[in-house]
Amino acid sequence: MPKFSFTKGLGGVFLVSVLLTSFLSVSLCFVPSVAGLGQSSSSTLMFNGEKDDGLNSLIKASDNGFAMAGYTRSYGAEGSDMWLVRTAQHLWGQSCYYQMYNWNKTYGGAGDDAAKCVIQTSDGGFALAGYTNSSGAGGFDMWLLKTDLQGNDLWNMTYGGPQDDAANSLVQTNDGGYVLAGYTN
Repeated sequence: MPKFSFTKGLGGVFLVSVLLTSFLSVSLCFVPSVAGLGQSSSSTLMFNGEKDDGLNSLIKASDNGFAMAGYTRSYGAEGSDMWLVRTAQHLWGQSCYYQMYNWNKTYGGAGDDAAKCVIQTSDGGFALAGYTNSSGAGGFDMWLLKTDLQGNDLWNMTYGGPQDDAANSLVQTNDGGYVLAGYTN
């Protein structure tokens, strides 16, 4: 499980920072919605491991939490693994909302795997696109992974040939399918 800390201080907006490595941070600010609220607090949520971890994609989920996807070498199997981290929105006071760590899941095998993009799907779950060399046709292959709302792996597919292939972007189509964009060798 990630290490995390939660700190409170004074400030004019609510601030949430997610630090996946010492070099990478994403900050999200929320302005209180009630006029005349004197002071609000800022919050910092940090989690990281002892090895290399990175964030490649961040979305706001339908429940106003966030889904973050990338890779981790600190958790999961060998090499790097695809990593999905979820936060949940919580009410603080009468009108200030903040994000708290909810859960994280890793996906992958003995090779290097990573998510480059995450979307929330029409059924409320998530789809992640990226690459894997833990399975597939050889080298790195495009990897599409579908989860439920709690991040449980429902199914996954690899696409590619004997050389390196990877997905960088993902959309869900009106008929429930998916379109991947990336590169192939």
